[in-house]
Amino acid sequence: MKNLIRHFPGSVFSALRSEAGSILPMFALSLMAMFGTIAAAVDFGLAYSHRDRLQKSADSAALAAAILLDATETERKQRAANAFNANYADASSATFGLTVDYNGSSQQTYVVATATRKLRTHILPLFGYTELDLKTVVKVPIPRLLDAEVVLVLDYSDSMIANQKYVRMRDAAIQLIDTISLNGTNKRAKFGVVPFAAMVKADLPGWAIRSDVSYTGCTQDRRSPHNGLEASPNGNDDTKWGEVTSAHVCSDMAAAKLDVVPLTNDASSVKAKIGAMRPYKWTHIAAGAEFGWQVISPTGIFGGANPYDPDRTIKVAIILSDGMQTAPGWGPDSTQSTVHAENNLSALCSGMKARQIKVYTIGYDLSDDHTKTLLGDCAGAGRFYDANDIQTGVLSAFVDIGEKVRDQMVRLSQ
Repeated sequence: MKNLIRHFPGSVFSALRSEAGSILPMFALSLMAMFGTIAAAVDFGLAYSHRDRLQKSADSAALAAAILLDATETERKQRAANAFNANYADASSATFGLTVDYNGSSQQTYVVATATRKLRTHILPLFGYTELDLKTVVKVPIPRLLDAEVVLVLDYSDSMIANQKYVRMRDAAIQLIDTISLNGTNKRAKFGVVPFAAMVKADLPGWAIRSDVSYTGCTQDRRSPHNGLEASPNGNDDTKWGEVTSAHVCSDMAAAKLDVVPLTNDASSVKAKIGAMRPYKWTHIAAGAEFGWQVISPTGIFGGANPYDPDRTIKVAIILSDGMQTAPGWGPDSTQSTVHAENNLSALCSGMKARQIKVYTIGYDLSDDHTKTLLGDCAGAGRFYDANDIQTGVLSAFVDIGEKVRDQMVRLSQ
């Protein structure tokens, strides 16, 4: 027993020494693996943070370049570089570039931003990695700006004098023009104006004037059914304008500056003409709508309108009235009445919408429910504005319409 006890410690220690000879290398390998993991966590965590900032800066740069409408490639590159340098604090250590990708198959154009940099490591050099390569690529579609043709069909009857409603209408219409035209810089936006009272005053070509009248510059509607249609005049007098059956005097319309303004992208001139207009008498909404369609129709008597193609041109008719139809219109029975005029308005609105013209109507301080329904049906769901607040209603309506048209002009694809 004593011999056994005497030899036991030495046997244990020998065993331990034998185990240590195999454990120590394993421990060293484990320590290296653990240290490598820590190194990777530190350096790769840092790399992730830098790449995230690189990505966000490239995103901002690409978006800044893409949202430039009608810009040159050089302008887009400069805008992108400025945005990247402003957003990436360590821009001097990075390489940034922008290209424009003209993808003919989808007819969509993109900007492609590429940002790279080398990130010096702190612990990974012990494992042979002194730098990490960071790279990000961002591809953003360039919005395409469509053309817009907007005609303002505005009520200049004498009731618009009350509370200076015509002044508020004028100011709201001018603001709409500024909104859509980006304060006159967007030349893709064209505007026309049809001010109406008892009649419409327009500079008509000779072939569009009836042969049995002495044209003074003003007209009421054509004979039925042409007063509900888009078709240009032909040899038949019933397809032409120039007839005035009321006692209203065209020189009074001229004095009030109530002339039709054909389409133009000169926003300043349109605003000036609206600013000079003053009210006259009576209300012929249907005649106003009839000429409004002619202004934006590619076959219209005024010319200058684009073909119907909603993927390239947005056509918009905005019709405003503060009262019911008081001027008579021609009907299919060759008689005139306000009921005929209202039916003609409905036909005109249906025809415009069938051509994918966006029709918006505004009832300004309008108390007649029948006319509200007429205007509501003319525009369709969501496009009639009941502007019953004299002070702010018309401005609110025009602001909303202007913003919608402006936004609709921007497309991401054809």
